[in-house]
Amino acid sequence: MNSNLVFCTKVHIKNGKTILAICDLEILGKKIYQNGLKIEINKEFYDGGRKNLKEIIDLMGQSDIINIFGTKIITELDKKGVLNKKFSKNIGGVLHVQIVKP
Repeated sequence: MNSNLVFCTKVHIKNGKTILAICDLEILGKKIYQNGLKIEINKEFYDGGRKNLKEIIDLMGQSDIINIFGTKIITELDKKGVLNKKFSKNIGGVLHVQIVKP
């Protein structure tokens, strides 16, 4: 594992559910466009600090809903077997995954 890789993360609590937002550093604050859809990788939602891959995997285990934007983070999580990249959605050239646990 490349411990030098860090990503933006923020934990939110809403209606008793833990929501983990994760994104690649490079896309924080950017807007992604596709077919009339505009998604902003908003600092308020995604930027609560920097975490490495191990810390992110630990947080994912404690979260009810996980929102991930970024080709780097999704590729790294796929390599670790945490998620399967083939189920990600490509939005404007950036991979996205949302996980909702029962």
